[in-house]
Amino acid sequence: MGSWNYRRLFSLSVFVALMFVFIYNSKLWENNHLPRVIPNASVLAEVCFQIVSEENFYPAYSPWTTTLENFTCSQYRVQNHYITETLSEEEAGFPLAFIMTVHKDFDTFERLFRAIYMPQNVYCVHVDKKASETFKDAVQQLLSCFPNAFLASKTEAVVYAGFSRLQADLNCMEDLVASKVPWKFVLNTCGQDFPLKTNREIVQYLKGFIGKNLTPGVLPPAHAIGRTKYIHQEQLNAKNPYVRFTPKLKTPAPHNMTIYFGTAYVALTREFANFVLKDQRSLNLLSWSKDTYSPDEHFWVTLNRIPGMPLSLRYLFVVSVTTVIVFIVLYVLSFGGHQSYQKLNVSDSVMLSQVCTSFINGKTPFPWRNKLMIHEKPSCTDYVTQSHYITAPLSQEEVEFPLAYVMVIHHNFDTFARLFRAIFMPQNIYCIHVDEKATPEFKGAVEQLVSCFPNAFMASKMEPVVYGGISRLQADLNCIKDLSTSEVPWKYAINTCGQDFPLKTNKEIVQYLKGLKGQNLTPGVLPPAHAIGRTKYVHREHLSKELSYVIRTTALKPPPPHNLTIYFGSAYVALSREFANFVLHDPRAVDLLHWSKDTFSPDEHFWVTLNRIPGAEGDSSSAEQLPMEEAREAHASGLSTPILHETRFRVPEFHPCRLGSLPLPLTLTYGDLALSGTQASETESTRTESPLFQLQPCHLPSVTFA
Repeated sequence: MGSWNYRRLFSLSVFVALMFVFIYNSKLWENNHLPRVIPNASVLAEVCFQIVSEENFYPAYSPWTTTLENFTCSQYRVQNHYITETLSEEEAGFPLAFIMTVHKDFDTFERLFRAIYMPQNVYCVHVDKKASETFKDAVQQLLSCFPNAFLASKTEAVVYAGFSRLQADLNCMEDLVASKVPWKFVLNTCGQDFPLKTNREIVQYLKGFIGKNLTPGVLPPAHAIGRTKYIHQEQLNAKNPYVRFTPKLKTPAPHNMTIYFGTAYVALTREFANFVLKDQRSLNLLSWSKDTYSPDEHFWVTLNRIPGMPLSLRYLFVVSVTTVIVFIVLYVLSFGGHQSYQKLNVSDSVMLSQVCTSFINGKTPFPWRNKLMIHEKPSCTDYVTQSHYITAPLSQEEVEFPLAYVMVIHHNFDTFARLFRAIFMPQNIYCIHVDEKATPEFKGAVEQLVSCFPNAFMASKMEPVVYGGISRLQADLNCIKDLSTSEVPWKYAINTCGQDFPLKTNKEIVQYLKGLKGQNLTPGVLPPAHAIGRTKYVHREHLSKELSYVIRTTALKPPPPHNLTIYFGSAYVALSREFANFVLHDPRAVDLLHWSKDTFSPDEHFWVTLNRIPGAEGDSSSAEQLPMEEAREAHASGLSTPILHETRFRVPEFHPCRLGSLPLPLTLTYGDLALSGTQASETESTRTESPLFQLQPCHLPSVTFA
């Protein structure tokens, strides 16, 4: 009997607890003094303080809703180090407006907002109508702490590459035009951007435009003509919104306009914003663009080329890749939570057309675990054509200087497919290493894509990659070994990770590498103080289903073999074929690899150390080395140079996952990638990358947010 009473008491307790959680999260009372919104780095410390102080702490029901009892906006701003006063007169006299279009990942959005926030600026945040109520509430509560930030008055159910994406920006722009803040330029961002430059540097850069807009673009490349030639329709449903291609031809553009293509991410003057919202030509172009594909990639640049506007609005400014702000995506590793492994990553419109064709031909497409797959394998020819791959070399110079790429990936198939398409050239060769721990669906999707290209293949041996461990270096070496046996006469091997994107065209990369005259691109320095422990102590990889990491032990390592001096530098390099053979076969390289197996992040010392061995192929033993602090200054200034770094040794490049470790100051945004990568254009005057925004390379846990 007593046992029965205990069970009833337990059941009642559980029921009361569930009711409490429901009532609290339903906000059924006003004065809620429980942990609420806005995750931040100080939360854990404050929670611990509450527990030590014997105060009650209630764990949140949702990852979006975690903060502290009686947490005020003032406390939040202080504890999260928001800038609350204008830092210079120059910035005070040149306020900016920001459009932020977001749909998920509150932590990522919050860090971006904190990074770009200045009290003299104004911020409009558009939250996708399809976003969860929890996400919407979290964003709204954050913005309520800032008088110069607000939610867009009208929201759209945004479909990638659809008209709704452009309309979201326009909704915010209309709200910003009505703002009393005298902003000079408006910059649009997506939820995964992150600034590299300070607000003052952005201001100084934009002041140099003297009222011109930043809308780089070109006349339509062949692969993009269909975007405005045929009617496209947004298809909105709960799970998989997409843009559907139709064979119907569109009418000509209004006012006999010439359509240009460029980046969807721009910087516009306030005068131009008013023109966009009110001029009849702009309104007619907007209406005409509603059934085009990715209209935000032609709308801004086309309007900025209309003759007859004020002189300051007439120029197409093809920006150099210098003195610019680059935006970095946060938590790239979180993008692939529910990845869609559509086997060949055909665009949604193409996939749906294949489904329709299958029905018409009596074949059966079927949904499988929320992944729409075609019963009959899609044609590689169709995929290559519809995805706008380059199928013939673009110059004799590139034919005579083929490149090899090592691509180490583990998730995010869409991101990988975009990178592969962006760097693909038929004369090159590509080795793809898929993490042994990756899901079977991801492996299958990559394998099917690669099967469409005779010059691409999967690594013959896969490693279960642990970040910071020897397995990451071994993955590269496995591919280099495979590439060394290839009949393709490649000149340099470039290693990448799955979140890289090129800024330069293949031809520009070739021209740069030819200038090395057989030397390797392995920037580095003598070990800085903070890195000495990486090779001083023994480290062990720990691999499990739940978590993989590298453990540092207190055991000291023996000295390096052959009395080698260890250097530190970038894990992402460009190696000559001769040096690749040296790495694989020379006893010094083999011994260094063995010695490095229990170090931390050995790929950051392996390449640069070998390349400093006198007599190694393409070695840099005579190259000048900089002290670490001076090298960092050089690195920072290198981001604002209009060309690739003058030499590969003066500037250490520690930023992981930048394409081939080429010291290219910018990479592309997802919006730019929709233009099928940079390979379609081969001259500086026809590049379409955004000079203001950047995708974040991987390995973000090392990023410190100020």
